[in-house]
Amino acid sequence: MRQEGHLGLSLLLSAPFTLGIALLGYVEASFLFTAVVVWFASFPDVDIKLQKWTGKNGITGLKDLITIKHRGITHTVGFAIGCGTVLSSFGFLILHFILVLSLFDTLLYTIILFFGAFLGVLYHVAGDIVTVTGVNFMPSRRDKNYALDWFNFNNYYGNFGAVILGFTAILLAILTGVSGVIDIWAILLFISIYVVFVPLWIELSKRSNKKENGTTSEFAKYTNIRYLIRQLLKL
Repeated sequence: MRQEGHLGLSLLLSAPFTLGIALLGYVEASFLFTAVVVWFASFPDVDIKLQKWTGKNGITGLKDLITIKHRGITHTVGFAIGCGTVLSSFGFLILHFILVLSLFDTLLYTIILFFGAFLGVLYHVAGDIVTVTGVNFMPSRRDKNYALDWFNFNNYYGNFGAVILGFTAILLAILTGVSGVIDIWAILLFISIYVVFVPLWIELSKRSNKKENGTTSEFAKYTNIRYLIRQLLKL
């Protein structure tokens, strides 16, 4: 997925956690969780820059020690755990010794930092798994590439749909969580995003991807409203 698609998907997948944390009474923690997830939404793609410094065309000395490829080590479960561990460790030191928060608050925010970073990386990986290329997120299985093959990484509907659904879901989660009131209609609308609109988004993205692959690479041709309506009527 493109950067905006990764952001949208990360918001879409994190919204239920944001809502749950807020409804438990930890509104600030829910904001922190969402912020960390958003920050890590595109972080694994740092390997695009790092691969220029390593390998046969990299920096002298460094290129002989390590070779980093795109969708490699930074797109693994181990990297997600590492990001969560590093961020939460620094967070614990700052929260406990500098901000001098209570032990409970320190542990709460430390856990939030860990899972925000951990899930943020995994959400990014999920955004690559749904594409045609896929990704190998388990280093122990170097011969295995995981791909759901829903659409190309730059598919218009795949990326734009993720943005729309993600921002809608997180907005509903924040508004409902901050209010502290469990409104049945708001909850039903929130649930409908995942049980109604997400499947529609996936199906529309798949169909538009077949159209792209079967005719032309000019993806903008299929972003007009008439094509969108025709595809929806076929569902």
